Amino acid sequence: MALARVVSPAMVGRDEELSIVEDALLSALRGDGGAVVVGGEAGVGKSRLVHELTRRALRLGCTVMSGVCSEAELSLPYLPFLEAIGNHLSTQDIAALRERLGPAADELAQLFPQMGRAQPPAGDAVQAKLRLFEAILLLLRDAARERGLLLVLEDLHWADPATRELVDYATRRLRNTNVLVLATYRTDELHRKHALLPTIQGWRRSGQAHLIELTP
Repeated sequence: MALARVVSPAMVGRDEELSIVEDALLSALRGDGGAVVVGGEAGVGKSRLVHELTRRALRLGCTVMSGVCSEAELSLPYLPFLEAIGNHLSTQDIAALRERLGPAADELAQLFPQMGRAQPPAGDAVQAKLRLFEAILLLLRDAARERGLLLVLEDLHWADPATRELVDYATRRLRNTNVLVLATYRTDELHRKHALLPTIQGWRRSGQAHLIELTP
């Protein structure tokens, strides 16, 4: 499956980066999913790259979900996932989705009440979080089952701790799926003690996410 190499005026000079994210999307459609994380200063072109890949994904018939982190101090846990998945659920037959997801639907009800009745977390906190994470990933795989899924998560430099944990978990668990995660962050926000920095460094060491840094 190939895409015509037509570069919009806004993407002139970003051919290499666009080729990388496009190839990652096509790999995901073949069942070799994963994550691409794009860093750069404000205004350097991260959003344009996201917009261009989103346009191409839609042209290929992919499902696209997108969410944005907030700089508000009291940001909701999992905020970009709440936005991305919440918008997706509004287009779904919830009864049919619950049937496909099975017990995971009740886990998801903790964050998405439309999925049913949330059950009190059983076991210790770590196991409860693991079940929630696996339920979210099962939902993403379900969304990707027919046409593939592009999940866009913007502004990770503002991500709350729960979001950072879930994104890191997803980068390790979405290989061999039809899901591509495309995330962005601002390098000029990452001071030496920034909470996202250890996650970025971990991805760089492990290779579990493809890191791209845009320069002016």
